[in-house]
Amino acid sequence: MPRLRFSLTLPIKSVPGRFRFTQCASFVLGLLSLAAHALAAAETFEPLILQDADPAGTHPGLTEFRSSKGLLSLQMSAVYATADVNGPNMPSNPALGTPDEQQIYPRLAYDCKDSTHEVVSFGGPFLRVQPGDRIHIEFTNALSTQRTNIHFHGLEVSPHTNVNGTYGDFVSRPYLEGTAPGNTRTYDFVIPATQPPGPYWYHAHVHGVAETQVACGLAGALYVEGSVPGYIKTLKERLAPLIASHNHTTASLASETLSEVTTTLEQIPHSLLVLKDYWTPGLGPINGPLEQSVNGKVTYSTDVAAAQGSGYTGTPYVIQYGAAEQLWDIVNESADNYYILQLSGSNTSGLGFYLLARDAVPSDNLLDNLVPQSTIFIPPSGRVTVIVPTDALSGTVNIVANEVNPLGDDYFQVGNLVGQRPTPWNIISLISGGSATPATSWTTIAGQINQLLALTPSFNNAVAAFTAKHGIDASYVMFEPPNPVPGYLPPEPALVTLYRLADRHGSYLGIKGPADPYDNYEPPIAHLVPGQPQRWIIQNPSTEWHMFHIHQVHFRVERYTVVDDLVNPENNQTPPTENEGNPFYAYNEPPPTGSGKVVGQPYYTGLVDTVSIPDGLQVWITLPLNEGPQIAGNFVMHCHILNHEDAGMMANVVASNSFAAADAAPSKSSPHLAPLEVAAARFKQPAPLKDASGQDVTSDIFGHNDFSLVTFGYTTCEGACPMTVEKCVSALGKLSPAETARISPFFVSLDVERDNSAKLGEYAKEHELSPAWGTLLDTKLAASRAFGAQRRVSRKPDGSTVLRHTTTIYLIDRSMKIRAAFDEEQSAEEISHRIEKELQSSAANPSARNQAHG
Repeated sequence: MPRLRFSLTLPIKSVPGRFRFTQCASFVLGLLSLAAHALAAAETFEPLILQDADPAGTHPGLTEFRSSKGLLSLQMSAVYATADVNGPNMPSNPALGTPDEQQIYPRLAYDCKDSTHEVVSFGGPFLRVQPGDRIHIEFTNALSTQRTNIHFHGLEVSPHTNVNGTYGDFVSRPYLEGTAPGNTRTYDFVIPATQPPGPYWYHAHVHGVAETQVACGLAGALYVEGSVPGYIKTLKERLAPLIASHNHTTASLASETLSEVTTTLEQIPHSLLVLKDYWTPGLGPINGPLEQSVNGKVTYSTDVAAAQGSGYTGTPYVIQYGAAEQLWDIVNESADNYYILQLSGSNTSGLGFYLLARDAVPSDNLLDNLVPQSTIFIPPSGRVTVIVPTDALSGTVNIVANEVNPLGDDYFQVGNLVGQRPTPWNIISLISGGSATPATSWTTIAGQINQLLALTPSFNNAVAAFTAKHGIDASYVMFEPPNPVPGYLPPEPALVTLYRLADRHGSYLGIKGPADPYDNYEPPIAHLVPGQPQRWIIQNPSTEWHMFHIHQVHFRVERYTVVDDLVNPENNQTPPTENEGNPFYAYNEPPPTGSGKVVGQPYYTGLVDTVSIPDGLQVWITLPLNEGPQIAGNFVMHCHILNHEDAGMMANVVASNSFAAADAAPSKSSPHLAPLEVAAARFKQPAPLKDASGQDVTSDIFGHNDFSLVTFGYTTCEGACPMTVEKCVSALGKLSPAETARISPFFVSLDVERDNSAKLGEYAKEHELSPAWGTLLDTKLAASRAFGAQRRVSRKPDGSTVLRHTTTIYLIDRSMKIRAAFDEEQSAEEISHRIEKELQSSAANPSARNQAHG
């Protein structure tokens, strides 16, 4: 087994930290940038262990692409997969769903190549870089029906467009920034020298389809070299006052301990473990993630065999161990799922994981990290760096995944869907047989570090001093309508939102209400200024867990309290009575023995980029905002349960050097594009609809003319629906007869419970629609899903039904691709002008038009 080798040549000196609470507590530093000699040391690392250690050697592991001479240059495409993760062929059994359903949820993958090799990787190519390296990716969207893009999760990379037209992270708002099918976009940016080394990942992030694309395969690991020397550097800075102490005994012990840490970590095998779930094609979200993998190897599955009733498939990922402990970087690349990992075996009593870092950043306190934890909680998109006590094991020991929050939203948790997944199940098997040089036990070293850190000034005092100095800058609510039955996921996406409450700065003009899901053109609800820390409160008053995540920056969790007062969150001072409020650990898990923590305190005080917020609680966080000038431009914060993000739980953020510059609302110079291309044309059996005469028609009716103008609603609506239809009539009335003849307008009802053909006919007469109009009932709601339209049904206390839905107006061409999408703020004149441009473009390109007609 490869050993991790490096030489530590980091001198003790004062370097600006990622976060400094007070000048008197300047020793309390976050993870600092590595100096040039540290980077050179990191380059001597042997490759991380990625392949399955099964002696049979049947699993090759992830494919690695590594930077060379400061550059990682790749060609990458998002493609439809031709094989399944768990076998050579795509599932085709009818039990996995209709052909329509299998087309909605295909298997997706990345086709990635550099100058040496190419791979189509379900697990996502593993990208490995150094701080300061340049990443250059020519990214092509080879999907036929959906937009897609790449977001580099956790990287401090500005979304600004570069002067040469290339991009850093996705630019501005992800709803806009999807690359259209067949198009190529260039991502070109530099990993900041201040980027905390450690595990990151990248994934698709187009609003409306992020969950589907990530769950179907579009995600991969990214590793910034230097996590081990970074951890040592953080420890060295914390021990610096003792090393420089006039107490020679203490100074000698601190120096010896630091030397032991260096020697031990040099000998510990270092592995990257990527946890990834996949939706089986055709089954999608309702049946949950049906394949679970470690580094691309399926460890649990309800694939074809389960659908045929013959049980589960998949085997644990195998890692060999010897006489030394192991260091693991674990990445959760799931779209929605939590993991709780636990050692399971006859000789594991009293053993646990030593947590070194979360989200790639070692804790400033370090005391938090040195108490073994019986389980490790990894939320969606979370990453942990742990030491596993394999030196104390014998025989075969399993790492099992346990269920999370069984009383909450069952759908999003791994391992607890009754009749679908066993709870718990083996995700990794540790088998004796590897060879490694014995090292000083981390248990012994951790005890020494704890004794030394107890002699340094209190980290908690520094935190208290900072929070006393800075008041709350903003309060946000992660809101969702309550589900009618606990644990029940409705077939339509719920309308959820993340909005801002009034705060001490006064009422906020862009405040959103709980009925307003995300819109890419809404003004930013958070204004960040680099170098000016902020404190926020994030509330979750709903009935299920949420995952708060913000792009570009890290934050620190101070504490969490119960939501008793929704309007005045600062009044909520009561800690939770149970430990379900801990943002990094599992439901009701007690504080680790010896941690000194109590319910209501976070066990981990380092910087993170994602935090789990259980239902009914709020989290108090601090954003240091000292990442540097790259924190700039428009980006987002959202729930990283991607189903929630797609359904609207996201908000725009802007960072600039002054609030005056940040206050400008985003431009609306052109209509925004829809999040989805129309997938209905790809159905082998087009979705059934009914027209006003009661006849069955198929979704290809939208391709019978050069263009179709499509709006969704229901016949008894007295608000948005008639206004939207009138806007369409007005826009079409501004066109010439020849232009109008090339467009077929449609009103499609989503009210499958109450609307029928007769009501559609009456609706057309009531609104005096011309014979050119088609009025349709989306009987299976497949057409609306293909367009990306949403609906939500709820009932009032009096028993009446309320139907909320997308009010977007779609313009599509004969090939069933969306050419424009108009929201409620676009006027009839704007819509008419855009239609004229599309008609002229089509007429000027006869080859494209002929192809569309064909």
